[in-house]
Amino acid sequence: MENKIKTLLCFKMLIFNLSLSSMLISQNFSVRGHLWYSGLSSNDVPKNYSPVESKIGTISTFSMFKEFSNNQLLDFEYAHKIDHTFSGDSIISEEKIGLKFFNTNLNYKNTFGEPYRFWIRYSTNKLETRLGLQKIIFGPTQILRNLSWFDNVDLTDPIGQIDGVEAFRLKWFPSNSISLWSWYMLDDSSFGFRSELSHSSGEWGIAYHKDQKDNIGLDYRYDGYFGLWSESSLSSSENIKQIMTTLGLDYTLPIGNGLYLMTEFMSVQKEKPIESKDHYVAILANMPIGMIHQISVITQVSIKENKNYNFLRWSSTYDNFSLNYIFSINPKRNDYLPTKVPNILENFGSTFKIMFIYNY
Repeated sequence: MENKIKTLLCFKMLIFNLSLSSMLISQNFSVRGHLWYSGLSSNDVPKNYSPVESKIGTISTFSMFKEFSNNQLLDFEYAHKIDHTFSGDSIISEEKIGLKFFNTNLNYKNTFGEPYRFWIRYSTNKLETRLGLQKIIFGPTQILRNLSWFDNVDLTDPIGQIDGVEAFRLKWFPSNSISLWSWYMLDDSSFGFRSELSHSSGEWGIAYHKDQKDNIGLDYRYDGYFGLWSESSLSSSENIKQIMTTLGLDYTLPIGNGLYLMTEFMSVQKEKPIESKDHYVAILANMPIGMIHQISVITQVSIKENKNYNFLRWSSTYDNFSLNYIFSINPKRNDYLPTKVPNILENFGSTFKIMFIYNY
């Protein structure tokens, strides 16, 4: 464990020194970010908690780049995130548990926030290398993602936050239709690779990641009269074997400014340690209304558990800010018993939320 910590610290020091060097030679930089505030009420309130929950947060991003001859580019990005949740006038513990659709994630944060991105990249026409805290995401599915090995994409989040991973990633583009990826995770020494092929028959991908399990993924997307895609993954070890498959379809109806419809179906089959099967369905619809407004609806269904998750958002986007009115209907916390659930209002019961986002 101590050797892993030392190695991780060495990598962070390397990123810092390389970033400092790029700062000294950089001629271009930018500062951007967004600030958000939301208030939420629910009909499923934990004992001794307020029926009103509020959040305030910000992500500030500083980036620099330096262009060299022969289309070479060196760039650096650092983003810092501060995010707090309040129940009434009281701040909720910094140890925050977030309940997602399939599992429970545990995130630790301190009062002064945490790095959101911290990476340096060197790229040419044929090659891209990036080292540090970065976003790694691939696969065509939008909601029922079985290739979300390194991301936490959530279409119900108006900010679109995606957590980063500390990694070294290499991309090579031998031709305009082929890309080859490889990566090494700095925290647990896991590694993997991916290959993508763009063809008239569609977009093809194959991926492999080795951690405590062997993870293999296949994906495909075709865009024609309608969009069609699939993702399949196999995770196996001595004690675990799980197969996941997702099929998706989308189409835009010529109604108003365009009514976008999308559906996905996922099958999950576990053979170890206990044999089980489950199926999930997701439906999304959104339509712009004029130049400013947009309405979105998302429904997710767990067929085996007989649970429905429903989300409706009306958003109004202006030059530097947006207003979001969000109504959701989800299972109540008693529906998860005996599983322990977090003492937060969001994602439980019927909720109404207003969210203000300012971009700078």
